[in-house]
Parts: sequence; C-alpha cells; structure tokens
Amino acid sequence: SNFPPGNGSTMLTRRHSDLPDSGVATRRITRTASSTSSMAASPAPSATASPSGGGSSGSNPFPRKLMDMLRKEDSSVVAWLPSGDSFSVRDSDRFVADILPRYFRHTKLTSFQRQLNLYWFRRMTKGPDAGAYRHDMFRRDDPDLCLQMKRTKQKG
Repeated sequence: SNFPPGNGSTMLTRRHSDLPDSGVATRRITRTASSTSSMAASPAPSATASPSGGGSSGSNPFPRKLMDMLRKEDSSVVAWLPSGDSFSVRDSDRFVADILPRYFRHTKLTSFQRQLNLYWFRRMTKGPDAGAYRHDMFRRDDPDLCLQMKRTKQKG
C-alpha cells in the first residue's frame, strides 16, 4: 500500500479532514529503521560454542549466550557442576556486577532467572546440587544441543 519496498524506511499517510477550506489533506511521515539497530548491538560475544549455529542464529540467543558464558567466565562466580548437566551461580553479587552486563542488556538476577524459567530450566531443590539449574538439552559436553531449545510464549 503506502510502504515503498526495500529502502529501510516506512512511509505512512494520514488524512486530515478537519483542515479549513481544503476538504482532505494528507501528511507524510517517514520513519527509519534506526531504532532496531540498537537492539542488534549487544555487549555479548557473537561467537557461539557451535560451528553449526548459522541457520538458527537469533532464534534462541539466551541458551547460546549462557553456554558461552559458562565456557569463558570465572568458575568461582558461575560454573558447570562436575556432572556437566547443570550449572550454578556461586557468587551472585559478582555475577550481577561483572558478568551479566557482558552478555545481556540487564543487570538483574531476577531477569536472568526469568529467562531460565522461560527456557524451561529447572532449579534443583534437594541434595548436594541444590540451587543449581538444569535442562535436558543444556549439557557441557554437547553444546550444539542447546540450539534446539525453545522459549515458552509469554503471556499477554
């Protein structure tokens, strides 16, 4: 309709019938796609733990960033458990202050936990690994498996 193809901007036409002596007037408003460029820029590293992640890049960034984080960051702050099927945040203050800002646009532990919940991670409540998070498709020794994880739909 009023949208020119492929020029990166959106053209809107508004009708104003309340202008004096003119019947119907139109006004054009042009919006560029520059607001989306800030979302593309992220402090997180773009390299993933898997070389085969090309086809699904962007579809599940949280598990890929989390895998990258666990591979690179200080194990006294956040680390895999010895079994390799779960991980634990060992120093939440340093995690929030130093590590979260490098990978995500937020610095709230509750926002990180919400993402874990939306990807169906489960927090272990009993035994020696209590407080750690696990997911059947999130394993240290099979990083490509996390590319198949799906995020739940948000309510609303």
